[in-house]
Amino acid sequence: MPTHQSPPALRYLLPLIAGFAVVGSAPAARAQTPQAAAPPGSAPAIRILKFKSLHYDGATGAIASSGDVTVHYRPQGSEEPVTLTTHSLNYTAGRGVASAPGPVTLTRVDGAFSGTGLQYDFVSGAGLLSHARLDAPGLHVTGARIQRFEDGSIDVINGTLTTCDRTNPDYHLRANRLHMTPQRIVSADHITLFAGRTALITLPYLRRNLNIESNAPTPLPGYDGQDGVTLRIADAPIQTRRFGLDYDLRFGVIHPPSGYVAAQTGLSGQATPAPRGFLPDMADPLRGFLEQLTPPTYLEYAASRLPGPLAPATTAALILENGLYVINRRRTDLRVARLPEIAIQASNLLGHGAPESTNGSQVQGASDLVNARAPGAPFLLNLDADLSSINETPTNAHGTRLDVRISAASQPLMLGRRISARAGISNWANAYSDGNLYDLVSPEVELNFLPTSTSLLDVGYRYLSDAGRTPFAFDRRDLRHELRLQYQVGGPWAFGIVSKMDMERTRFYDGELTVVRNFDCMQVGVAYRVRTRSVSIIFSLLPGALVHRK
Repeated sequence: MPTHQSPPALRYLLPLIAGFAVVGSAPAARAQTPQAAAPPGSAPAIRILKFKSLHYDGATGAIASSGDVTVHYRPQGSEEPVTLTTHSLNYTAGRGVASAPGPVTLTRVDGAFSGTGLQYDFVSGAGLLSHARLDAPGLHVTGARIQRFEDGSIDVINGTLTTCDRTNPDYHLRANRLHMTPQRIVSADHITLFAGRTALITLPYLRRNLNIESNAPTPLPGYDGQDGVTLRIADAPIQTRRFGLDYDLRFGVIHPPSGYVAAQTGLSGQATPAPRGFLPDMADPLRGFLEQLTPPTYLEYAASRLPGPLAPATTAALILENGLYVINRRRTDLRVARLPEIAIQASNLLGHGAPESTNGSQVQGASDLVNARAPGAPFLLNLDADLSSINETPTNAHGTRLDVRISAASQPLMLGRRISARAGISNWANAYSDGNLYDLVSPEVELNFLPTSTSLLDVGYRYLSDAGRTPFAFDRRDLRHELRLQYQVGGPWAFGIVSKMDMERTRFYDGELTVVRNFDCMQVGVAYRVRTRSVSIIFSLLPGALVHRK
């Protein structure tokens, strides 16, 4: 087995010579160095870019190197190379398998792995590291052991995970075992959530999509005029390319526990988690269509963020809801149970392609989203239909309802560099098991002014008219003329104010004040709503790769 030593004067030449010798890609190299006859199906040879002492077996193609060594390999069909840097290396050419005691740094297209005790298959990309770390854009993982599989998924034993790029992350998860798919969907056993260095909660299991903004899995305290002191648990434990599962449970000291569980699946359209724009409608069933398209002061259901509703997509949902408080302009005591509800939601029926944004994406509530256009369509057209068995309290009304809602909105009309207008209309057509029919139509207009790239002033007006009869109070017209005023400012510290006026009675019937602190990958804040006399704590985790630092 020949041995090559690299004197300082010639060291800059030997990596190139050794690279040709090991790769065997040039006739001259084959003439100078014995080559291993690669067995059928064996791995292509690696390229040694740097070494101190190299032992090469020409009969088997095995390589043993002591001292610092750098290896380069380009997987078949990939433009991104794999680079391995370590102190010593053993490589079996016939199987394409390398081992290195460490310390080791392995750089791949999906991130940089570092640690000790490497076992790595250059062909499949599968490998194992001890005392390991993975660093990728918007993702940092450590573990006593990290194992990468051929499909690109990884297992982590006794590890931590965060989406923060800071040295001292805003939050991290510590778990006995983590499993992450190539789509960054994480499943974890026996996890503890930390904010900074403070442990917040320990959970037996957690599943989360790291690509989307999501509510933290921490029970949040609150207060409202109906339930008194409350404890809320809301999360989206499953979010895949086509399927999502959400729950929102509230425990108060006055009323029995309330909330919902909603499962939704994408039937067509975008290959991202199924749109979840119907979630805010459950608690506010008569809100205007343009209000849905305007960035809210904060996202109560974080992953339902815009501009998802503008993308062409069809979603089916199954919802179980019990005793959920619903917003009404005349009453403050209505609660609804849907056991069950089957819903279909079709977004941008006339369009195709991806949603657009005028100024690029921002952290949630970005003002430029008001000018997002429905792609490939003359105007935005949405269709929602649901069939549900409903019980309403305290009216004690119950029955089955078929509801079809058609909503349309114009593309934003630019009146100036920072001013735009939009018009819209919604129509609810309902049929009930008692034979009643009820129709509600609501045209509306909206004017948006963007003082800066991170602020929004919005003024909206809508008119409501109805015909027929409904046995329920929650879906009946509760006002005729509504004026909506909204002002919000984004940034490290963000705030928003919303006021809603019943113009027929000349009084403001609702308002909301929100103050939020946006960290690199975490959001905390508080919101107060006048109508429900409620105080809500805001705590969301942000995907690090999507956060724009201010």
